[in-house]
Amino acid sequence: FLPDRYSTEAAVFAVNPVARIDQAEHLLTARRPWEAMKVLEQVLEHHPNDLVALNMLDIAQAELGAFASARETLQRALEVDEGHVATHVNLAAVATRTEHWEEALVHADAAVERGPHTARAHRTRGGILISMGRLDEAVGALETAVSLDARDPSSQMMLADTLARMGRLGEAMTQLEQTVLVWPDFFDAQIGLAHISLRAGRLDRARAALEAARILRPGDPQVATLAGRVATLAATQEE
Repeated sequence: FLPDRYSTEAAVFAVNPVARIDQAEHLLTARRPWEAMKVLEQVLEHHPNDLVALNMLDIAQAELGAFASARETLQRALEVDEGHVATHVNLAAVATRTEHWEEALVHADAAVERGPHTARAHRTRGGILISMGRLDEAVGALETAVSLDARDPSSQMMLADTLARMGRLGEAMTQLEQTVLVWPDFFDAQIGLAHISLRAGRLDRARAALEAARILRPGDPQVATLAGRVATLAATQEE
């Protein structure tokens, strides 16, 4: 018989599970979750307790909308190592995608307890608390995530957005100003800073952030929308 393409690819990596896991990660990055799932299932046939493969398989299954299968995969991972931080984080993520908030928080809390110095665990917990409307607690979790990994702007963006939702505009602006200082080419941060500056009545800061965003993506619709809002505020202040 003629083997299918996935069998052929798997044969190439048969003697090297690390390379096959790398292949699966590449497929996930390329938004090819079904192919990644097949590669990982083959890895797990020979290495059923591989926690990296199990946690990556969960991601592929969740991307395909197979949340029950993803949860089962992660339960298998917990049987291998009940204290594995990434497994609890991923269980929290699956529960979040299915809007099982209490379950998500249980796993996020477990991840933080087992990995107190893991920024992703605190960021995940912060995101769940935001969804549950517990914003004060979310700010605390996100501040911890930022302190643990200042190189990841996603925690800073989440923190700034939460502060803005709470009406703490000055703190939100400060957070985003720190973000764009380190990542001046981060378009979303520049857009976020411009919007919050407008809410705070800081026309000068809004204009600066708008121009930075325009340089990065001159044709982006968000830039045009923001330019209109800046012009409106400018006209109001001139009256």
